[in-house]
Formats: sequence, C-alpha cells, structure tokens
Amino acid sequence: MRAEKNQGMEQSVVTRLLIAGGAIGPLLFVIVLLIEGATRPGYSAWHNYGSSLSLGDQGWMQITNFIVCGLLTIGFAIGLRRVFRTGRSSVWGPILLGLFGVALIVAGIFVHQWPHHLRLVGNCLFCDGAALRG
Repeated sequence: MRAEKNQGMEQSVVTRLLIAGGAIGPLLFVIVLLIEGATRPGYSAWHNYGSSLSLGDQGWMQITNFIVCGLLTIGFAIGLRRVFRTGRSSVWGPILLGLFGVALIVAGIFVHQWPHHLRLVGNCLFCDGAALRG
C-alpha cells in the first residue's frame, strides 16, 4: 500500500516539475534574449530577428537558449499529457506543444544566415532587387 502511495507522490512531483518547466522555459527564453540583445553591439530588437543572435562568437548562448527552451517545452507537453487524461485536449495540446519544442530545438541546431539581399517579412521571402540587378 505504501509503495503505491509513494509511487503516486513521485509521479505527482515529476509532473509538477514538468509543468513548472513549461512555465519557466518561455520566461527564461525571453529574459536571455533581451539581455543578450541589449549587450550585443549592432543588434536591434526592432530590426533583427532573435535568431540572428545565434550568429557570431557569442552565438552559442542563443543556440543554448533555443535548445533549453525546446526541451522545457517538450517536458511541459509530457506533463500536460499526464494531467489531461481524457478529451481532445489530452491529445492535441501536448502534440502541438511537443512539435513547437522540437521546432525550437531545430532552430538551435540549424543556424542559418540569410543573404543580405533576401529578407523574411512574416512568412514571405522578399528580394530587395540586388539579386535581380546582377
């Protein structure tokens, strides 16, 4: 009887830690992004994407930030699956959050710098005409 109770308490503690990681992860991501952006010369949050902080000598900090936030988001998805046992939210919520966590990890692993004549605005790729001029 005690073994079952202890196992239930341990699962509850693990679930609470997973849920807490989901609350802490995005906050930590934003804080690190803002601090790193404020200390990086030439970076402007109004003109540059946060992922551009992954480039250069100090890029490892933003790469780590993406990966840690992705792992905490996946943990949050697992915690939600443990809490929501039935219903549509028990399936699709954790799956979508898990995919978002995977996307953050992929963004941390695959660092890419766009050529200067190409830029992303929203979901559209625009050319400023430099590629067309020759």
